[in-house]
Amino acid sequence: MIITLFSSGDENNYHDISSEVTISRGNWKPICFPESWDQDVPTSNQAELSHSEFVVTGEHLGSSFDTLVKSFSDRKKSLVNNGGQFGGSYVTDWVAVLTLSKTVTSWAEDTSGRLVYEFAACITLVISGVAKHLKASVATKDSRVGTNGLKEILDHAKASGVIDTLLSCLVTCGTSLMFGSSNLLRAACEACEAIWSLIDAFEIQSTKENAPMFPLSSMYSHSLDRINIKGDECEPFIDKDYEKIVESMTQAFLRFEAIRVAIFYSLRQRLKASWSSAIQIILRCCLHNDSVARVLCGLSSSSSVVDSGGENTIISEVFSIISLCASFDTDPQEEDIKSLKSEVSDPNDLILQSCLFLASVAQAIDVETGETTAVIMLTSSPETQRSRLSVLAHHYSLSDGIQNFRPHSMSAMLALGYMCSLEYNESVATSIREIAVPLIPPSATLGDYLRMSTTDAQGDKTGNNMVSYWHGFRDWIVVLLHFKIQWGGPLAIQDFGGRNIPQSLIDLLGNKQQHSDEIGLSPLGVVWAVFSLVLCLQGDSSFIRQVFLKSEHVKALNVLISDVHLKLLQCWGGLGGGKKGVKETVDCVAYLLGFPFVASEESKRSMKKYIKILLEVGLPGQILICFEHLETKDTEIPLNLLLKMVSHRSLAVELVGKGLLNPDLMKRLLDDSSPTQVKLQVLQILSAVAELDELVTGGLVSTFPHHLLE
Repeated sequence: MIITLFSSGDENNYHDISSEVTISRGNWKPICFPESWDQDVPTSNQAELSHSEFVVTGEHLGSSFDTLVKSFSDRKKSLVNNGGQFGGSYVTDWVAVLTLSKTVTSWAEDTSGRLVYEFAACITLVISGVAKHLKASVATKDSRVGTNGLKEILDHAKASGVIDTLLSCLVTCGTSLMFGSSNLLRAACEACEAIWSLIDAFEIQSTKENAPMFPLSSMYSHSLDRINIKGDECEPFIDKDYEKIVESMTQAFLRFEAIRVAIFYSLRQRLKASWSSAIQIILRCCLHNDSVARVLCGLSSSSSVVDSGGENTIISEVFSIISLCASFDTDPQEEDIKSLKSEVSDPNDLILQSCLFLASVAQAIDVETGETTAVIMLTSSPETQRSRLSVLAHHYSLSDGIQNFRPHSMSAMLALGYMCSLEYNESVATSIREIAVPLIPPSATLGDYLRMSTTDAQGDKTGNNMVSYWHGFRDWIVVLLHFKIQWGGPLAIQDFGGRNIPQSLIDLLGNKQQHSDEIGLSPLGVVWAVFSLVLCLQGDSSFIRQVFLKSEHVKALNVLISDVHLKLLQCWGGLGGGKKGVKETVDCVAYLLGFPFVASEESKRSMKKYIKILLEVGLPGQILICFEHLETKDTEIPLNLLLKMVSHRSLAVELVGKGLLNPDLMKRLLDDSSPTQVKLQVLQILSAVAELDELVTGGLVSTFPHHLLE
């Protein structure tokens, strides 16, 4: 059973076998490992990668199934029993294994799962070793450390289509599991480990040259010297090889229920290696394609939101793991807890991975639907909602202060915050909101966390400002701050002001608190931080003087919409990047900068100083540059800011001088394909400019679109 997801010559040639399998989810059963398998053979996470002198060739193979199984098994033992060098003969051995792999999917009689298991174990051993050496290379910042032959091994893996073979194996395993057989369960777990090792290795290779630039909001530094920007473009942080592998996995996950079943049972076994691999695989799929999130919650085209998130869904299984880890603290003598403890040396790592996964799923659901509810993840049952949210709170409520606030606690708060974000558009309080509000830490605690240093947050001296590739260590703070303000009303805003939180937010965006280049926010975290400031200002305009009448504050906001930063956002592979991320960043900054123009009369006495600061930091020209990065349909909010600015003569003069009336810009904005609202805003801007004296309007006559007034 072979899936050709990316065949040579035609990357759109898919072979969909899902119609061959019609098993209802109701037939799934909890399954345990068969005890008859050779338990004495070390698993891939126990073994060190080696240099092997054993080369599998045709003469070792023979024609029987048993011989083929033995060939892979001997190969695995040879890898385990030898040293750790990536020499020429090692690559030769690797090529031989890949040659043998082409026969794996042809053995339909492999009802025991032994062949798939031994094959996948070989792949895991080799590629996880490659990933380990690549990580060492990144850690030492020396590309020469242990990289001999690594690229060649990955090139062979790519050329041989080993990802397609592994996905075919996963379909075979999942199909067997759907029929209630446990024979291929261990093979499914090992296949997940092999697939994750491939994704991991290509991800490390892809990001190691560009890696330490996250988050993208750190534009105050020498970090930009490390970014490869050529002309108007920057090179993507993730290369095409990695993207192709993740695309293959994502398409297979969405197309084949058998693969989803195999991953589901890999999670259910509670074995760290297979569980962690399954989590990391579906996390990458979720980041790659927003539609994956709904599938993880059990939603299909024929199901409704109220049916989602329940039993036999992947999201439910992840919550079960988090709940089980909480039992480490409450009832450590239960048999399930003892079993998990024997497998997991550090439950905090499981919590970290699980909560980051939940946060990413919530983010993807929000992006994909635009208007939804946390019921998708938490079910429609108030009891289940309370149970799932409370277990997240458990994992950060035990923290003994900022000095020892660990990443797993941050990730639990991040998951809570992004589930709150799914209730963002609800006009009335829901049961989920009523449950979540008391779980958000007090304003004083959030303020302390906002001002904490990287060392405080990590409890060590790593200086790492990211909890993962995609999440900054302060993301959770700004998300929870946002909902503390939004749902807390005037009293919360007053409390925030008394604790100087607006000042702390602007200091964070201006990088005044850190000695490093990064501020601990992902691109999406930056958006939440800015919108938290917006909420503060909407509730109390007295904050305007505090935020806008200092040049360094406005400069910090100006930097977020700089040409370089927007180019980097365009290349960012996580949520908050790409065209949508550019739009979100420009919109929130433009909205915030426009606030003083519509504030109370009392604050308008300070407008002269604010306008002077805008001119000093070059804001008029910066706003115009933003239009080069936006599609016409996405320009309404920055155009609204321009409309406010042109009502002030000095700003209008500067805008015209910086190219406001540029014929190309006007032609694009006033094109027939532009939204009506955009064209109306442009005409209002032109009308306002036309009322000024000739010093400003010298270039207006030739560019004014008179035909639109007819």
